[in-house]
Amino acid sequence: MNNSAESSETRLKVAGGLVRLFEAAEDDKRLPLARLIELRLHEPQAFVTVVGETSTGKSTLINSLLTRPLLPVSAAPSTATVTQVILRNETESRFFAIYKDASQKDITPIQFRDLSLKPSDDLLRLQLRVRPAMDRYLGLQIFDTPGYNSLLAEHEEVLRTFLPESDVVIFVAGYRTGFGQVDQDLLEVAGSAVAYDESIPVIVAINRVAPDCTPIDRRVIEIMANVRDCLKREPLCVLIESAPLSELSEQEPAEPNAERLWSTVADLLAQPECKAVVDRKLGAILKSLIQDALADCERQECELTADDAERVQALAQISVLRDARNRSSKAVRQTTARLERTLPDIIRTGCEKLKHEMASTVDESDKWLGSEDCARWISIHKLPCGVREIGKEVEFQISAELERLDQDLNEIANTAVQRVQDEVEVKSDAAERFTVNLARTVLERVGGSAITNLLHGIGGAGGAAAGAGNLVKMVVSRAGNIFGKTFSREIYDNIGRTFTKKALGRLNVAVQIIIEVGAYLVHTYRWQGKLKERTGLAVDDWRDATIHELLNDNVVAIERRNLKGVENIYDDLIGSEAAADSRKREGLSQRLTAIRMHADALHSLVQLSSVHQTNESKEYHHV
Repeated sequence: MNNSAESSETRLKVAGGLVRLFEAAEDDKRLPLARLIELRLHEPQAFVTVVGETSTGKSTLINSLLTRPLLPVSAAPSTATVTQVILRNETESRFFAIYKDASQKDITPIQFRDLSLKPSDDLLRLQLRVRPAMDRYLGLQIFDTPGYNSLLAEHEEVLRTFLPESDVVIFVAGYRTGFGQVDQDLLEVAGSAVAYDESIPVIVAINRVAPDCTPIDRRVIEIMANVRDCLKREPLCVLIESAPLSELSEQEPAEPNAERLWSTVADLLAQPECKAVVDRKLGAILKSLIQDALADCERQECELTADDAERVQALAQISVLRDARNRSSKAVRQTTARLERTLPDIIRTGCEKLKHEMASTVDESDKWLGSEDCARWISIHKLPCGVREIGKEVEFQISAELERLDQDLNEIANTAVQRVQDEVEVKSDAAERFTVNLARTVLERVGGSAITNLLHGIGGAGGAAAGAGNLVKMVVSRAGNIFGKTFSREIYDNIGRTFTKKALGRLNVAVQIIIEVGAYLVHTYRWQGKLKERTGLAVDDWRDATIHELLNDNVVAIERRNLKGVENIYDDLIGSEAAADSRKREGLSQRLTAIRMHADALHSLVQLSSVHQTNESKEYHHV
């Protein structure tokens, strides 16, 4: 057996041992993660996310891999539902609905299609388990994301959930439609979501090209140039010919021949460097999981074995952390209060400026526009551009306040750690170990400890039991990119863009009112005054609705997520109570011994594979 096989086998043994250990200890916090790691090691899988604008043919390309139309190809573009296609050795296709409460239901193909077209509010995603036409695709999991629409913030949230968890990203572009603003918005999201790991391949599938189309076709060159500009990296390009008309119907095209696309995906995933890096990262996660559990057991052991003087010191140190938690929560609420004061003023001021600019446009329009053209110009240009400018100011203010909060939380945590260390007066072994444990744990969590983020994020949009994405990529995206930094920026970086998209989406009603008014006033006098009045009312309505949603949605979400972050750092440290029960102490000692045995096994594993890691890393960078 070669070293790589030995390493994988040892990691699987360690993961299985951790699962049994956590089951016996009823460690519900770490058990889901250990199970997910064991599953990922036992059943190697690859995750592919397919993205693209509505009607570019994403579902049709996946159907071509299945060789039968199992996915509906006319899903409404307003939905935010992901369909997960799992290619496995199934005797017959099975359909499931997975709900937001983590439950899943076996459904019929008709129910599957109906939910694809009109998902229920409690639906998280759909799942299809099916055998592929070729065995080389077994183990592939494909996420068919909803058609991206630039005015739907929900789509961006879906993509940001699944893109970082992918081994391969496929961007589907339509040859006839070319590369538009929606494609640019989509690729900006995709680029930022996978920026942490440039080795994740991005394939540009240009769909519905003519049979004689080549990579030097002018439209292909144009699309690829735009993709490079958005991604800041070199993607792969696959051309897919337009499907001929079906023999059964002249209106319905047959499935396109996308064999080259899926063959390219399989070739990328089959490279040994990919598996080597995945195995190595899984080993790092196992090590972090063991260290996290070990630190928890060490704290409990110190509490159980402490004498009276050491117990007093421990309680004093925990009191310091409790104070830091309260101060951190207060800082979060103060940030919320400042946002509630400043953001509405920014929107009101921006709206007044926008109304003035639109009124000036209307007053000057008789020189170069009529009433109908003026109304359309305001609708499609002036109003959306003005809203984007307001959105940028809102984003800037949110970012500035959260940067300030970031610094405050970091300072509170570091001050608490210093006070914890200063509390040690009796230099006993138990007291010192407890102090070092507390200080190290707080600093790791403030710095973005991978295991802490993963433990609290594992029950998120994907869910541990559902296997929503690539565990390795999930760890890196949620934690690996913020080591050595302060609190996670994931929430901060996305909140502004989400607000702006929702704000733009709310323009639909206002735009329609303005266009209708402009058309109605074509043959009337004094149309300029009427149009200014209606545009002003439309902006006022938009302003009031936007402020209401901003305060009751975005700001509330910011506060809730930051309070949860504070809770994740401190609560389990300040909530533990020492127990003097001898039987519990004995059980704890046995558990500690077992965890240390697994830590030793993993340490041996790391030494075993370290000879290969440097070369693996270099080779993988060229995948």
